[in-house]
Amino acid sequence: IASLTPRGDGFEMQFDPAWWLNGETASRAALEDTGSSDVPNDYYIVEEGHRLLTYLVPATARVSVLTGGGPATTTIQVSELARMVNDEQPRAGFWILVDHTYPSPVLSLDQQYQP
Repeated sequence: IASLTPRGDGFEMQFDPAWWLNGETASRAALEDTGSSDVPNDYYIVEEGHRLLTYLVPATARVSVLTGGGPATTTIQVSELARMVNDEQPRAGFWILVDHTYPSPVLSLDQQYQP
């Protein structure tokens, strides 16, 4: 999440997407990128570029963030996540679930644990 700013009744999020790969797909992508198919922790992240995509996030969207330095999560408000993003706190990526109907708002944001 590059930015999360208030907009109307909700928020506007600038998001830099990446592919979170595992299994054979991760091994082959790693081999193509690095010359080795070794994939520590069975995942490999592919960052194709740094194009920011814009998403609308209602204030009511569900947000879970990592707590305690491990895979445990806590549910927080979008406004709290916006404060964390402004303080550059979320270090791990997020899974986003987007509604398929126009204007395709974000339904949930779940921070990804990275061992």
